[in-house]
Amino acid sequence: MEETENLEQPSERQRAVEDCLEEAILEYAIGVFPYAEALELIPGYRPESIRNTLFQMIDEGTVKVGFYYEEMQENLTLFYFLCVEGETHIVFGLDPNHVQVSITSDTNGIFRLDDEQYLNILQVPFN
Repeated sequence: MEETENLEQPSERQRAVEDCLEEAILEYAIGVFPYAEALELIPGYRPESIRNTLFQMIDEGTVKVGFYYEEMQENLTLFYFLCVEGETHIVFGLDPNHVQVSITSDTNGIFRLDDEQYLNILQVPFN
């Protein structure tokens, strides 16, 4: 029984570390949100409330943050996804006519993109 507990502990510790990492990345993603100026067009916008507005949009699932970490180059790439209908999302900064992604409703806040998802987002078709 002791062996089973020891096998589960690294998994629990790993999940705790991943949770802390996701929190830190989310905090960073909100701090560097490249489209903050667009929010100034919203009636009643107050510059001091931008962080709260973004947290609320992420918490409600209107905006989701995907991140991809490239270990070899130690590079973190962030993508911001806007929910347009159901599981259909557009990627901020990419042409919505060419790039739409499906994100399941059980994915909230922030999530890690795997290699395939990352490459699929970057494949913008040529006209």
